[in-house]
Amino acid sequence: MLKLDEQIKLGAELIKIPYEFAKSHYRTIENSNAICVYSPNKGGGAIIVGDDGQVMLCDSAYGFDEAVKQYNNGARTPLDCFNENDSDDEF
Repeated sequence: MLKLDEQIKLGAELIKIPYEFAKSHYRTIENSNAICVYSPNKGGGAIIVGDDGQVMLCDSAYGFDEAVKQYNNGARTPLDCFNENDSDDEF
């Protein structure tokens, strides 16, 4: 099981924000062993990270409560969707 700081670090890495920034931009999810790491900046991302290392990328089209509902219902984003080699420069 991941510790809180490991969950924050994983979330920060996946949505590409600095760990130091993420340490003050996460919220715990009630009745769950998960947190939501987010960027409050326009266009920033959000991701739910469980203590088991499973994640769900949050779609900006719906709010936090809906994201938590989907996560609690088993929705997950495969880690291989976060390819480090992805680049906006590639066409």
